[in-house]
Amino acid sequence: MFIKSSIGLLLACMLMPSADAASRCGTRLVNPGDKLDDVLQSCGRPVAQASDGPVVRNNGVPREGSQKTDVVVYGPRGGAYQYMLFINDELIKVDVRREAPTGNILKW
Repeated sequence: MFIKSSIGLLLACMLMPSADAASRCGTRLVNPGDKLDDVLQSCGRPVAQASDGPVVRNNGVPREGSQKTDVVVYGPRGGAYQYMLFINDELIKVDVRREAPTGNILKW
């Protein structure tokens, strides 16, 4: 009995959609891999946005392995904010939080 219920629980967890799968933005869906410009065009102006990097050498060339990080926040919708993490202008993760953006939103 324990084995059957454990297998059922495992299968249910595997079939649950990932929080990173897609996020609603108005009437459109935003998916991991979408470009920052496309999301801004689809979703409109965010309530908060911050950007950092890439780290640049003295000659203006980006340091190897350095990446640009952006965080864009939309909301509130139903009392929650959507924090969207972009690396090199590509959507990596969407995190839904109840707290409004304050301070340094780049600290993920």
